[in-house]
Amino acid sequence: MFHFCGSSSTLFWSIDMSKKKPKIPMKGGDEFDALTSARKYYVYLTRSGVAKAIKKKYNKRFRRVQKEELRKGDDE
Repeated sequence: MFHFCGSSSTLFWSIDMSKKKPKIPMKGGDEFDALTSARKYYVYLTRSGVAKAIKKKYNKRFRRVQKEELRKGDDE
């Protein structure tokens, strides 16, 4: 479902969030540290690229799992 928001000069479209697939469970403490609000308490995440690398690994795994689920759906 699409929602229309905005004034006449600026138009925004947003997708209903209930249709999104739920995220996969986090693996390990580093993902939990980087992807939750606990991130602001850890100094190692302030170093350049650390949080980005953790997010990249998580999203790559998420996409792989989603592709596997799609392939399972095609087989049935």
